[in-house]
Amino acid sequence: MREIELILPSGWADIDLRASLPPQLHRLAKRIVDGAPGSSDAPEVRAARDLVEAQLRKSLSALAGAGALRVLLEADPMAGVRTGTFIAVMPFPRELAEDPMDALVAIAAQTPQTVVMDAGELVVMRTVTVSDATDDVREGLGTAGEQLAGALPDPPALPDLPEGAAVKRTRAAYYVGDPGLPDDWMVFFTIITAQDDEDSQALVDSLLALSDAIVQSVRFS
Repeated sequence: MREIELILPSGWADIDLRASLPPQLHRLAKRIVDGAPGSSDAPEVRAARDLVEAQLRKSLSALAGAGALRVLLEADPMAGVRTGTFIAVMPFPRELAEDPMDALVAIAAQTPQTVVMDAGELVVMRTVTVSDATDDVREGLGTAGEQLAGALPDPPALPDLPEGAAVKRTRAAYYVGDPGLPDDWMVFFTIITAQDDEDSQALVDSLLALSDAIVQSVRFS
């Protein structure tokens, strides 16, 4: 597959999982932590950078182990809000069909929320699935609190998920390629987790629109 070019928002980072990870993760952790209000070179800030870098290493190494080629992710807050949005770039799953266009027809037939998007000479098909993530989020908040308590002398309190609140996980997959070149295909994945209320789901719609724009900007070098 040829290399791709794309347009990212100014607050995002592009991590190449085929290259050496440590220097990329070190720069990214420094950017994330040092951009916070009141940042300094105090011991607790260095500890926070180390913790963020360790969490990034765990997450991105898992994606690399799953075959991801690149990860595009939010490095700076959007309008003061950090959403944790990321997009993983994966090879096209050849086991689906020899011809990617045949695979898209089969996927669309099985996924109700499927749309074909404009991307110049390329084909982009997006599928969206939504599932409940309430229990996962409660467990994750508990684990994160324990990690902070073990790494920082005065850890910040993490927000609690209100009693009775529900959380939805929205998964979007973008199948992207050149219809005339079966080798020039890939898949972009993004996962957005948010509370199941009107304001949070409006944010999900905005983040999906942002992901759409990033993927639609893809061009082969």
